[in-house]
Amino acid sequence: MSDKTFEYPGEQVTVQWDGKLCIHVGECGQATGELFVGGRNPWCQPDLADNREVADIIARCPTGALSFRTIDGSGQESASTENTIHVTHNGPLYVKGDLDIEGAPADAPGLAFRAALCRCGQSKNKPFCDNSHVDAGFKDSGAVGDSGSGLQESC
Repeated sequence: MSDKTFEYPGEQVTVQWDGKLCIHVGECGQATGELFVGGRNPWCQPDLADNREVADIIARCPTGALSFRTIDGSGQESASTENTIHVTHNGPLYVKGDLDIEGAPADAPGLAFRAALCRCGQSKNKPFCDNSHVDAGFKDSGAVGDSGSGLQESC
């Protein structure tokens, strides 16, 4: 584990958070329930949620910074049935599915299912987004459009 990876053990499930991948989208903190509460120490308390709730909240983290494992091995995250890429407004590419990302650290299991990939070129954690696009002033609406001639092959 990197020095920015933390484990939050519970009696039934352990949650792992990788600060090097987290870009603070906030899905975890905005979720209902008591699993993640900002300002509390520790902010993640797996025993305050059932395993299904833990899995649901972890799956909403678009960066792969959050992952979980059940103590008895009965539950684990699985890939979405469809691989998707979402181009965000002035931000990263969010990819989801059955992922095999070159350069993904072995101790970041969430990256097998979800990741935020840099598209500004400024990240110091490539290929992953580290929010460098904010300071770089990266601007792109994220829209790929549905009109116009599109890309043309040249002969």
